[in-house]
Amino acid sequence: MRYKLIKQEPYCCVPRCLQMIFDKNNIPYDSQIEMAQELGLINDQEYKGTQVNKEEYSITNYLKKHKIPLSFKYFFITDYNEAKMFLSKYIEDDIIVCYKRGVMFNKQMEGGHATLIEKIKDDSITLIYPEDDQGYRVVTLEKMLEAIKCHGKENMAGFWLFENIK
Repeated sequence: MRYKLIKQEPYCCVPRCLQMIFDKNNIPYDSQIEMAQELGLINDQEYKGTQVNKEEYSITNYLKKHKIPLSFKYFFITDYNEAKMFLSKYIEDDIIVCYKRGVMFNKQMEGGHATLIEKIKDDSITLIYPEDDQGYRVVTLEKMLEAIKCHGKENMAGFWLFENIK
């Protein structure tokens, strides 16, 4: 695996993914809770998670503020062929995918989730998933795109590309 598995604190899937990317790139990082607070963490009845879709809590602002030598680009892709080309082109970089969790795993779950893409092979996508015993889950690209579409662009569903700018 390309990433060191890091356990997720409650509602800190985005900070956990960022920590794994930073660790892989030898970039120091804060705790998930500290990162989550800067990324707009909310934990109430209405919503649980970060607010990276809002400018003041954006990943771009976080990277700039902490002088982290990575660029961030957001891609809302729901077309199968376009997603296949995107993933093939950028798989050596760091890609977080944000999606509707319940749709991805066919369970009654609310809210979105973010996780890292480890690899692709044909139509199978291996996601880093430290919550599972083996540390990963394999899903189909078709299911992933359905979960992205259901979560929506307004929630930053899609692919988050990080490239080293050193």
